[in-house]
Amino acid sequence: MAHYKHKVFEEETSSMGSVHLTEGVTASSTHIRFYTGKPKNIWSGWQNRTALEKALIGVSLFMSLLLVIIFLNPMSTEQCIPTVNPAPDIYEESDSYVSTGQEYCMKETCVTTAATIIKNMNTKSDPCQDFYKYACGQWIKTNPVPDGRSMWGMFNELEMNNQLIVKNSLEAIPLNTTNKAELKAKMYFTACMDPNNTIETLGAKPLIDLIKEIGGWNISGTWNVSSWKLQRTLETVHNRYNMAGLFYWMVGEDDRNSSRHIIQIDEGGLTLPTRDFYLNVTANQKLLDTYLDYMTTIGTLLGGEPNSTRDQMKKVIEFETRLAKFTEPDEDKRDEEKAYHIMPISELQNLAPFIQWNHYFNAAFRLVNRKITSKENVVVYSPSFLSNLSSLIDEYSKSPENKTVINNYLVWQTVRAVTPYLSKVFRDAYKGLRKALLGSEGGEEPWRYCISDTNNVLGFALGALYVRDVFNGQSKKLAEEMINEIRTAFKDNFKNLKWMDRETLIEAEKKADAITDMIGC
Repeated sequence: MAHYKHKVFEEETSSMGSVHLTEGVTASSTHIRFYTGKPKNIWSGWQNRTALEKALIGVSLFMSLLLVIIFLNPMSTEQCIPTVNPAPDIYEESDSYVSTGQEYCMKETCVTTAATIIKNMNTKSDPCQDFYKYACGQWIKTNPVPDGRSMWGMFNELEMNNQLIVKNSLEAIPLNTTNKAELKAKMYFTACMDPNNTIETLGAKPLIDLIKEIGGWNISGTWNVSSWKLQRTLETVHNRYNMAGLFYWMVGEDDRNSSRHIIQIDEGGLTLPTRDFYLNVTANQKLLDTYLDYMTTIGTLLGGEPNSTRDQMKKVIEFETRLAKFTEPDEDKRDEEKAYHIMPISELQNLAPFIQWNHYFNAAFRLVNRKITSKENVVVYSPSFLSNLSSLIDEYSKSPENKTVINNYLVWQTVRAVTPYLSKVFRDAYKGLRKALLGSEGGEEPWRYCISDTNNVLGFALGALYVRDVFNGQSKKLAEEMINEIRTAFKDNFKNLKWMDRETLIEAEKKADAITDMIGC
């Protein structure tokens, strides 16, 4: 798992009010570059060539020699008789390439794909001056950004086509199917589509009931500050309902020992995508005002008085701004080795004593009959954040007014996560903030949102449906062959890595062989 997120706020797949504003593209994947070692001499370079490369080099040399002979022979051009090969059947469907004397794929899928590529090109453009325009110019001309979208590309188009395939697959599942996973996916999608108008009928009631379960909200109803405990609220919001707020934690594979899993804790708690939105007020004042308007609208829809709601939400933004000030910039979190800090819970307690950590974790692990002791090791990825957070909580805990701010903030984190699932008036409230962040209000069909949401929750079930309907015949076999070729090339490149000793090479090959492909699983 990535231990930090580059909170780049890209085009959301949903236009119906998804407000998980910190979700974006994680950019922590490892980039592997292949370096071709420079041979010491021609012979060693030839030895490093693959059989295919040797064959191609031989053919190239032969053709070069043939061209020289042709040009040197003045009679060759007069005696040259063109040979016309019969046109192959481009729609021939077979398991192998059509034999035309050249290794070209002439199956229908190959031809139509090639035709699509040619159709998207702007061949009038000079590729040496603007290759992007040459390769994609015609596609850009014929595919303007659709209404409700802030960006558009071929991957978006492909995604929309795939959504339609999955939708048809879901709707075709019989209710008496024995596949429980597929039935759950169908039921989830159907509930999202709300054929009986249940969501509109219920309105705000499901969220109001949830707020009561959490302990109440000063904005929308009664709340007793004298009986409020941060410990209890965090255990409820985090461990029972899996909502955000202040920090986040999970159990994941230990970065330094992949054979074990360990509790991992990292900073969190900002609603807007990056800390800069809070700290650079001059550049982002309009966005912050729009965010406040959105918060006020949601609070009012849940029963809050408009003026009081706005004042209280202002204080929530101020609290988030305080969090942003000691949230580490993304560029300071790229060295995961440096960010890794392992410690027992007893040490974590000394670092950030604003809650009883042992009690907090046991509240979660009690559900799986696991007891956590103060000796249990945890990995903290931002000790300075937790230390500063503890000081901030101590400061705010000194007065009833500021305790109210903390609770308002925590409940707001739950409210903003749930509103996409409420009635239309809640979803529409998000459009203004979405436009401020992305440049568009959205506007795709509800069924597309429901497909995306179902995929987020039951992705493996939808993946199985897609594979069953789309991957057939040789598709899986070809994909597996491609992966094996990539793996082989990866392993072959090891010999060019001069820094890798023999023992490391053996372990690297074992690791490459242990990679499991999930094509059509």
